[in-house]
Amino acid sequence: MASDQHHHHHHQHQHQHQHQHPWLSFLKSAMATISAPDRNNKKDNNNLNILAFEVSTLMSKLLSLSRSLSDSNLSHLRYSISSPGVRKVVSDDDSFLLALIFAELTDSLRLISNSISHLSSRCSNPSLRSFPYAFKNFVSSGEDSHHWVLSSKDMLYKSKKMDRLISSTSDLHSQLHDLVDSEQLLKKLLHCSHEFSMNKITTIAEAQQRVVRQRQQVEHLKQVSLWGCTFDAAVKLLARSCFTVFARILHAFGAGHAAPQRSLSAAVYPAPPGPLISETTGLFEWSSRMLAAPEMTLGAAALAARYANVVIVVEKMMKAPGSVGQEGRDELYGMLPDGVRGLVRRRLRGVVGPASDAELAVEWREAISSIMAWLGPLAHDTVTWQTERFTPERRRSHVAGDVGPMLWRTLWFANREKVEAAVTELLVGLNYIWRFELELSSRNRLRE
Repeated sequence: MASDQHHHHHHQHQHQHQHQHPWLSFLKSAMATISAPDRNNKKDNNNLNILAFEVSTLMSKLLSLSRSLSDSNLSHLRYSISSPGVRKVVSDDDSFLLALIFAELTDSLRLISNSISHLSSRCSNPSLRSFPYAFKNFVSSGEDSHHWVLSSKDMLYKSKKMDRLISSTSDLHSQLHDLVDSEQLLKKLLHCSHEFSMNKITTIAEAQQRVVRQRQQVEHLKQVSLWGCTFDAAVKLLARSCFTVFARILHAFGAGHAAPQRSLSAAVYPAPPGPLISETTGLFEWSSRMLAAPEMTLGAAALAARYANVVIVVEKMMKAPGSVGQEGRDELYGMLPDGVRGLVRRRLRGVVGPASDAELAVEWREAISSIMAWLGPLAHDTVTWQTERFTPERRRSHVAGDVGPMLWRTLWFANREKVEAAVTELLVGLNYIWRFELELSSRNRLRE
């Protein structure tokens, strides 16, 4: 009887074991998926691998700069140096403004070329490794011994190639994030599972398939993006584009060594900056000096962003001045630098009595909107420029040739006294409109 029981028990155990078997092997396979070592982790000869994302950002910046030098963008530049805000508070001297733009473009390229130099030290090809020396030589003498400057047609072709690489590198970035999430989910499902219902098994199976599928996508993207590019291939693209962009800047401004007889500047600028750089100073040193804010400017006083924010707040308040309470007004006055606060206080010292003159209120509104028309764009560009400068991930649209706002179109080079006078007018006007609105609403309340 006992042996019968034992036999029955053994049979039952075997029976159970057979039932468990497909589940167990399935779970083992799911566990294996999680702990699968990354097969492609072997260091590929000389590929960028994880540096792909850094190189992609660099490529985007270079393409933005290149596209900002298209004929249509240069014509737009010509038009924008005539903008009233720039003329009123930055400078009304064409050649000075053009020199600023030229300095800013070459300085952007200097920063990009420093990054390319850093990458070039990892190349196997000796001519690519010599990029820092070759570029310095090209800037100072125009000598292009490697023939790296591309024709417009070739540059267009290379740009499209770089666009594709940037785009697939960006896809890889998001796919890697998704893969990490999927792997975490699969781990969680396996660790939190004590009993396995059919539903649970299905959920785990789906999660496992998702991980396997995403790994395949990631592997594919690694091959077609900058991740799978060698240092040599990436640096060659960057170096040639860098040389081409520099030649294009010189061509557009008719400046420096490589200025052809009839440069683009003749078509775009009536008064090109001409050979701006003396033989003794290097171009990049000259650019850096040009971009340092002169003494009388908001940039030198480190007040550009502060005034820009004040102007933007006034702009918002003017949309519905009647709805701005005491707290909002105090906040605005709190934002003011001391100089302007003093000016506003002096202007309002003699102001007494009710603000009941409707015509005067209309005049102030008009005065404020005419100041805003030229000061507003400078303020907005200042804030955007500031944000971009201090945001490490500059995810700009390189496709549109969007270099973002340029420094000369912000309040950085603006004359401090002129901006302070304009901001004082805004605040005195706003004060009258506030008092007028207050008066109006209290009169209406009395009528009721």
